[in-house]
Amino acid sequence: MKTRDFEPKIRPFLKVFEKLTGRQDAYTVFQDYTVMCLNYFGNGNFVTERDIAMKKYKPEEHKLFNELFTEMVMLMGREITTDNSWYDPFGNFYQAITSTWKSSAMGQFFTPEIVVDFMVKIINGEREGSKMHFTASEPACGSGRFIIAAHAHNPMGFYWAIDLDNMCAQMTAVNMALHNCCGVVLHANGLWEDKHFYRAYHIARIQLSETEFVPCIYPIATYEEAKKIMEKYKEFAHYHNLAYHFREYTARQEPRELVQEEVLESVSELQEVTPEIKQVITEQINKNNNQLSLF
Repeated sequence: MKTRDFEPKIRPFLKVFEKLTGRQDAYTVFQDYTVMCLNYFGNGNFVTERDIAMKKYKPEEHKLFNELFTEMVMLMGREITTDNSWYDPFGNFYQAITSTWKSSAMGQFFTPEIVVDFMVKIINGEREGSKMHFTASEPACGSGRFIIAAHAHNPMGFYWAIDLDNMCAQMTAVNMALHNCCGVVLHANGLWEDKHFYRAYHIARIQLSETEFVPCIYPIATYEEAKKIMEKYKEFAHYHNLAYHFREYTARQEPRELVQEEVLESVSELQEVTPEIKQVITEQINKNNNQLSLF
């Protein structure tokens, strides 16, 4: 491979990648690199998978995987320059490697970024700048570029992503962590996800402070567990949006008890209010904070 055949910005990554393809084929190296990235964000949950992957390589080659990750993060730092910009390193690297090594296992090409951005702006336009949470589904996620593009335009979403290719599911999970997205990624058949389910990944944000979060990826073993997590996201979005709908009350200079009573009366006019909804709305008012922790 000649790195000059590729656009300049990805050449440093491919130059390191090429050093790992002497004894292993390109598909295996890329798959193992994806597993390594899962482990970086996995909080110890993917150590076994990492150790199995690294058995194929010499000790001096282990350092090259860290170099790959460093090159990827540096590239993202150069490409993501505004709040609404995004970059899909996995999709771009994958396609560059596919076109070079001609691996039969790497025959996918993803929607061009400019088309992704155009489609996301059309679909997500009404949510631009919104503080309301929402859930969305991506039934054939590929490398996850539609999700990270949607997140760049509105970071209030929770995503249910599916792909029949396990490497695509892993790429999407890591891409979501890199872009601080939340949701669940399934390695499953999107046409029959509950029957043809293999495994899933929960991409969460761990709250460090009022405004600081760190991404983390957790493995999910069953479809039922994945559905429960997504239902919690939907419940969270529902409660949060109800409370946020009445956010103007939190700025009033009145006793909190009067504000709570008036808000709950207003909500009662819209729908039946359960004790759980009342509790969440009350907590929201007391916190005077419309950006809750995302579990």
